[in-house]
Amino acid sequence: MRIGIPMVDGALSQHFGQMDRLAVYEVSGGKVQSKQIYVRESAEGCHRLPRWIKSLGVQRVLVGGLGQGALNGLVGRGIEVGSAAGSSDEIDEVMATYLESGVVDEVRVCQGHGEGECNGEGHNH
Repeated sequence: MRIGIPMVDGALSQHFGQMDRLAVYEVSGGKVQSKQIYVRESAEGCHRLPRWIKSLGVQRVLVGGLGQGALNGLVGRGIEVGSAAGSSDEIDEVMATYLESGVVDEVRVCQGHGEGECNGEGHNH
């Protein structure tokens, strides 16, 4: 399975649309077989991200938070979405925690695109 984790400045991106890179882990038998880092194609519009992620063969993403449009775009392309919120910001630790627990928690969906808030955490879309 190919699992993606959105990153910004080398750490877990707390908002999907702010990612500047995507770490893609190839997982088999409960172990990481490889990891590749992909640079985001374009800073324009987070609506393009689900298509790009699908083109990389990613089957699941672990996110800090994301908007409803991004969630719909991922799920509509058959990509499972799980929460990495509350995990370490270090992506290898996020993956290790996921592999140990096997749990995919409910995702934090940001409301009010453009209002700068995601469950009380300030950010810009």
